[in-house]
Amino acid sequence: MLRLAVAQSTVPEDPADVDQLRAAGREIRALMREAAEAGARLVLVPRGRARLPGQARGRRAAGRVHEVGRLEPRRWAVLREEAVAVAALAGELALWTVFGSLHPLTAPNRPHNDLYVVSDQGRLVARYDKRFLSNTELSYLYTRAPTR
Repeated sequence: MLRLAVAQSTVPEDPADVDQLRAAGREIRALMREAAEAGARLVLVPRGRARLPGQARGRRAAGRVHEVGRLEPRRWAVLREEAVAVAALAGELALWTVFGSLHPLTAPNRPHNDLYVVSDQGRLVARYDKRFLSNTELSYLYTRAPTR
């Protein structure tokens, strides 16, 4: 039997705020610990929760959010550090972890909206790039992954 946990975390309000990105990473790791303590072998943090704020605000936030693909290198570095910390904790807890984040692309492309799959040994084993985007996502936030 496989015990699965689905964890809901807070969406950072500001895509450029390093402190909010770090807080989101800490929250995901706290949820991972809670899932492991409850006996879960796999935890899913739904897409849109472990990454930058999403399309829930729609066009109202487009002016502020559309810069997601142009984040400064230091903010991309923080996203990477948080992802590495999540993977390390997955290995420590022996917990398969699936979480949403962003994958940067070369300029001028916006990033992919992704799900990362990390094994119970803390290794990245798969990445799913979102293929079907809303008009707002496609217009302001992300690059569509090619369909196969």
